[in-house]
Amino acid sequence: MKKYSRLWKFLYHKYANSLFSIEKNAPNFDKLKQKYEHINLAELRKMLDDYGFDKKWFLTKDELQTLVKLVNFKVMNKFEPWQLEFEGFKEWIMQTAIYMYSKPGPNDHSAFPALKHLELLVEKMKKEAQAKG
Repeated sequence: MKKYSRLWKFLYHKYANSLFSIEKNAPNFDKLKQKYEHINLAELRKMLDDYGFDKKWFLTKDELQTLVKLVNFKVMNKFEPWQLEFEGFKEWIMQTAIYMYSKPGPNDHSAFPALKHLELLVEKMKKEAQAKG
């Protein structure tokens, strides 16, 4: 995980608050700070879609929601089922890589260790980024 720490920071800051919702009342600075410190389900889905992770073979909306809940409840000991902080985001990346590359289908690499799953995830993201230019 430490090898890709700059990548995780970049992705988190790129997609956190990328789908900004405008409130009717002018938000104060505390609300703005809170929004920039969390990434929600829609922003995670957008990130996955931008890097070509198909909903059919990689991660569905329900599976995404379940992984976010599990990371928050079990690992981070927080009760926020719809959004993640940066530490939770890093854990979510790892859990997502393990889940996506160990389920049956064309991307089944369940015989490999978890680090290989993470490397496959980064490799796919790199290929998609290079293809888009």
